[in-house]
Amino acid sequence: MEMRLLNTRHVDTKSYSELEHVAGKPFVLAIAPFDRPCFQLQAQRAIEALLYRAYVDEETYLRKHPDRAVPLRAEDLPHVRKESGELISLGLFCDNSMAGISAIIQSTAATWSKVRVMSGDPDVIVTAIYENRKEGGQEVFKGPNERYTETVLDGLRVYHNPHATNPLDPSLFDRPEIFQATSRGPVNLVMLSESRRILANRTAMTLPAGTMDQVLKEMSPDTKYWHHLA
Repeated sequence: MEMRLLNTRHVDTKSYSELEHVAGKPFVLAIAPFDRPCFQLQAQRAIEALLYRAYVDEETYLRKHPDRAVPLRAEDLPHVRKESGELISLGLFCDNSMAGISAIIQSTAATWSKVRVMSGDPDVIVTAIYENRKEGGQEVFKGPNERYTETVLDGLRVYHNPHATNPLDPSLFDRPEIFQATSRGPVNLVMLSESRRILANRTAMTLPAGTMDQVLKEMSPDTKYWHHLA
């Protein structure tokens, strides 16, 4: 994903951008990191580092603050180093070098597990994490598919380029399930949506037919499937 985007810095766009049906309109790329293992666990970490140099090193954070008493914050990551030693610059939307790209649409949740949970299959166990990016905290669901609801838009993210020649109108994606952001410089993200319930990660496991029906009969009707994490 990173290299494909970086290569667009060197592409001559004049032959395309000056076409009558294209000129003056926003140019938006839709990407997803389906080419690498465990891509569904990335959520927003990789894309926000790539575009805005905002990276959260969760491993270091947990090592330094195992009690999680300190807020999880992003740090400036201006570049990453390849195995060859070559430096790759990040922050593609931190200057006007990619002004021809208006926004990036990205999701790591558009997976086969989304198909499972939206299919209505009762024999599916779901684990989902929703973030409150505006106020902090998470809502975690663990339970049967019959007690869980997800839309096709959950997990969709739109990252705007503040230096775009033709900006994308945020109102086009003004839905509570969609996360939208831009920036005022490296690490300085500005949210353009309410961002109180944004799907970060979801997994689904299918059980043999009839299993969950029996499990639900044996469970208390007061069982809670949603849990709040500060």
